[in-house]
Amino acid sequence: MTRLICFISELSADPRRLAKFRKNPRAAMKRAKLTSEEKRAILSGNAKRIRAALGFVFWGRGDLK
Repeated sequence: MTRLICFISELSADPRRLAKFRKNPRAAMKRAKLTSEEKRAILSGNAKRIRAALGFVFWGRGDLK
């Protein structure tokens, strides 16, 4: 499992961790040792960009562009 998948899974499973992320997303991502591209994807808030960073080429109704 990639660091980004673990990071997102942990945020979704742990309300305290999510609160820390919301308070200071850059610090939380640094602690998780995410790559620059992963950080940019998360900070963009763009679902397609996040899925691409996760490695999901196909999602829903077709491939990402």
